[in-house]
Amino acid sequence: MKKLTLFPCLILILSIILITSCKKDDDDDTQYLSKVYDSGTLTEEYQWQSNQLQKINNYNSEGAIRSYEELTYSDGKLIKLQNYSISQKKSGMINNLGYRNLFDYHYNALKRINRLKSSGEPGDDITLYSYQTYEYSNGKVDKITYYTRISDDTYKTNSYDTIEYDGTQISKITSYWQNDINYYVTFTWNNDNIITEKYYSEENDSFVLTQKFDYQYDDKNNKYKALKNLHFFEPEIQSKNNQTSVTAINYYNNEEHTSAISIKYQYNSDDYPTQQTETDVDSQNELKVYSFEYE
Repeated sequence: MKKLTLFPCLILILSIILITSCKKDDDDDTQYLSKVYDSGTLTEEYQWQSNQLQKINNYNSEGAIRSYEELTYSDGKLIKLQNYSISQKKSGMINNLGYRNLFDYHYNALKRINRLKSSGEPGDDITLYSYQTYEYSNGKVDKITYYTRISDDTYKTNSYDTIEYDGTQISKITSYWQNDINYYVTFTWNNDNIITEKYYSEENDSFVLTQKFDYQYDDKNNKYKALKNLHFFEPEIQSKNNQTSVTAINYYNNEEHTSAISIKYQYNSDDYPTQQTETDVDSQNELKVYSFEYE
């Protein structure tokens, strides 16, 4: 199971196609994830207010908040994302990390994310540390360019991503550095679920498969259904159903190294998971037990 946090997931892609407010639809039967427990210990909490997700709390093993993200909206669109974490200067104190992400739109299309930075201390100057711009084709993002501050009022880009689609579904993300391909990832879908994820990296002037993930699914409601419009692009979140197995294959020195987990669920009366048990396929050892609450 992925640990969910909005930052630094801004570089992840899907919801940039058309960012919505992540708000509840009164006519929708979606259940909204509110709490996640790991072996009975609260680890994540999602707070909804006025039909919008306002805050994500992340907890440590002692049950104290170790970090959180706050979301701000205007006209139904996410316009600000702020990140807070345990202060390194005052143990146990929650402070602003110094990063504030501001979202700029042209009509309903996201065009730019500005990342502002300070030390996090009150009264400090806030500077535009970096930003990323979005280009569209046929109503979908097909290029994201990343800019970093190198001096006062001077920003430089060495990297960008291109996104390809099969219909409305992302099929390939290619990462470039100084106009050369750094790596790329491909996605295969079936029944609105991502069933294969492949990573390719350069080796001896050609691109070779370095890592592969195969996924299988149940036919029930995804526990993350309410979070699909946020800034995540994870197969576990963006697929229609819940993963029942994950097989990872790493390719190294002409050898394949495989690991796999199986996942079983308990469901509520509306077919949303209330408990998730992960087991190592080879050893049959139980690895994790998660439980979920919804609004």
